Amino acid sequence: MRRSLASAVVSAVLIACGGGGGGHGSGATDAPFVLGPTAGRFDVIPDRLFGGFVDLDGERDLLLVGTPAGTGQGPSPFAVQAAFGDGSGRFTYGFPSVGGTDRDVTAPSPVVGRFDLDPFLDVVVFRDDGVQTFALVFHGEGDGTFAPWVAAPVALGTHATSATVAEMNGDAYDDLVVGDHGVGIVVLLATGPDAFGPPLVDFLPVVSFFAAVTTADVDADGSPDVLAMQQSGRISILLNDGTGNLDLTTSFSTDGSATEMIASSPQWPEFVAVFSTVPAPQVSIYPRDANNSFVLSTSQRVDLDDGFTQCVAMVPVRRDLRAEPDVAVIAVHPGTGELRLYLVRHGTPSQYAVRLPVGRGAPIRVVAGDFDGDDREDLALLTYGAEADGRPFVELETLRSTGQ
Repeated sequence: MRRSLASAVVSAVLIACGGGGGGHGSGATDAPFVLGPTAGRFDVIPDRLFGGFVDLDGERDLLLVGTPAGTGQGPSPFAVQAAFGDGSGRFTYGFPSVGGTDRDVTAPSPVVGRFDLDPFLDVVVFRDDGVQTFALVFHGEGDGTFAPWVAAPVALGTHATSATVAEMNGDAYDDLVVGDHGVGIVVLLATGPDAFGPPLVDFLPVVSFFAAVTTADVDADGSPDVLAMQQSGRISILLNDGTGNLDLTTSFSTDGSATEMIASSPQWPEFVAVFSTVPAPQVSIYPRDANNSFVLSTSQRVDLDDGFTQCVAMVPVRRDLRAEPDVAVIAVHPGTGELRLYLVRHGTPSQYAVRLPVGRGAPIRVVAGDFDGDDREDLALLTYGAEADGRPFVELETLRSTGQ
């Protein structure tokens, strides 16, 4: 595969350095990540990137959902493309599976889960035709390809802004959890491989634009609970009774205007991390307290360099799979377009700042996973670019964890 200019840039600048708010130290020379063994191109313009399993070899794969490259203006089909991991950090690319159109409003972003009883990832894309919302389900075939989509009508409002997937009621089918402006947090329980039951609506705050919705087993009862963050930065914790019904237990306000939220683990989250921009770009980490909540804890706050005000992605990443995770943040400077990876280490007010290749005004997608079998999680990044004739392309870069 062709080595890109972006790869050369990563190789040249992938160094550890102190950032604002307590850097790791000017004498540090060990980078937390090094450029992985592969770089290659996808054939679709990405909307989301996911990690998981799409075939039978047991190695972690990648899955991209977006629009086929070169489709131009007007209605375009959805596309799903797999990158097959070989266990060494290298990937090979499957052919895109294409279906549906974007002529209707599509929100929120696509999600992946297991919506049938096989172990392979399936994809759900939402489509709203102005009258009814449909979940378009692409079932994974186990070889990196996907069956033609099946349209499942789902009862949602007209302003769904965020969604996630979790197995909410113990029946082995993954379910949908959607944050809908004007409706609230909606749980759609799968009733089969291509059907969802009536919505369970348990939470409707006065201001209900949901910037992020995620699931994690907050109370350790074996059922995923829901953490919903409003645009104001207020986070609400809704406990699941094991059947998909939610009960609001508490809410708390985060610092400033929050735009992204993650839980450190879907099973037993050690902390919740929030990216906000007021009074300055920062990552706040709210650790678990003795009451299995995050409300009364004092947050650890790490300020990022001034100007990097847009968070493109934020994921938990474990430099050692037996240790607590850190937080990897991709931030962009809107004035210069410079992209940086911040590795905020849980429990210490320190960070690594790593320059990343700059696409032409395009965002980066990132996922974490152990792609090379060394029991440390690596990062997979997607960057945009353009050929000399203006044709767009998307490149995959992997950053391998060094455990530093």
